[in-house]
Amino acid sequence: MLDIESQFSSTCLPSNQATSLDVLLNFKPQTSDTEVAPRRNLNLSIVIDRSGSMGGTPLKQALNAARLLVEQLTADDILSIVIYDDDVETIFEPQPVQNKDIIYTALDRVRAGGCTNLSGGWLKGCDHVQAHYAPDKVNRVLLLTDGQANVGIRDNQVLINTSQQKAQESNISTTTLGFGNHFNEDLLIGMARHGNGNFYFIQTPEDLVEVFRIELESLSSLVAQDLIVTLQPQHGISIEQVLNNYRCKELADGGVEVLLGDVYGIEPKQLAFCCEVPAVDLQGDQVLCKVEYRYQIVVNERIEQNTASSELSLPFVTPPEFEQTPPPKGIQDQTNRLRIAHAKEDAATLRKN
Repeated sequence: MLDIESQFSSTCLPSNQATSLDVLLNFKPQTSDTEVAPRRNLNLSIVIDRSGSMGGTPLKQALNAARLLVEQLTADDILSIVIYDDDVETIFEPQPVQNKDIIYTALDRVRAGGCTNLSGGWLKGCDHVQAHYAPDKVNRVLLLTDGQANVGIRDNQVLINTSQQKAQESNISTTTLGFGNHFNEDLLIGMARHGNGNFYFIQTPEDLVEVFRIELESLSSLVAQDLIVTLQPQHGISIEQVLNNYRCKELADGGVEVLLGDVYGIEPKQLAFCCEVPAVDLQGDQVLCKVEYRYQIVVNERIEQNTASSELSLPFVTPPEFEQTPPPKGIQDQTNRLRIAHAKEDAATLRKN
């Protein structure tokens, strides 16, 4: 089960005066759920860039990263390993992790090659995960690369959009690990962010240990899938903007439906949005927005659909009282960071067009 916590950029609103309000919602598992949640089985594909630009230290680190991950898998996990340069090759077909020595031997034989068919390698990994997809598993591709695609699909935005499509339509997430001093930051961060995964920059061997500690905690702590939130503003209030990079749909009644994806036990799932509050003659506590959310959980090896709701309320006060009330600390910094990220993405889109 998921709990919801709310924060506002103001502790009250002015009566008969238009204003704006930032809202931050955190969806997280109930404490009892996180204490007893078993480790989720994994369905993973490790996709390794062995192109010429990865030669030397970057490829060595990528192969070490793959070995570290394999060490922590069990026979209940499904794994495949794909390598690519100009060509794409599966060196370990998707199967349970039963004989790790076979996997280590396959990794030891990998050598640097030619050009970088990033799209081909990554999509082959997605195919392997899709072939063994199970809703009770964590289904993810781990892309280890410098991101310097020069064969196949090379358009950053196409790859990022496809990563988002895989996450939303097939529930296959993508985590990216950037190697080398000249990795394509925009591509790898974009694919991870829009693909419901994580991004890591690997600089030293020590980074690898910490990265996979964080990643496996994330992978094994999935507590809810396909979280969908519906926002229904009240009293003429409107949702001006959803500040996160989530897929949104405007509803006929003025509400907004937001697809947040999966929720992990190690950190809450955050939804931030900005409201426009009109000049309304209201006093005292008022419901600003009704929140309905639904998600899937695994119970006794079965997928169950859960739904819940909540109401977001604040008091309306006189304008002088509003002006004298200090804003809460912290939330504005968080929402401003999200606005800056949006502005950077918009600027990148304008440069491209």
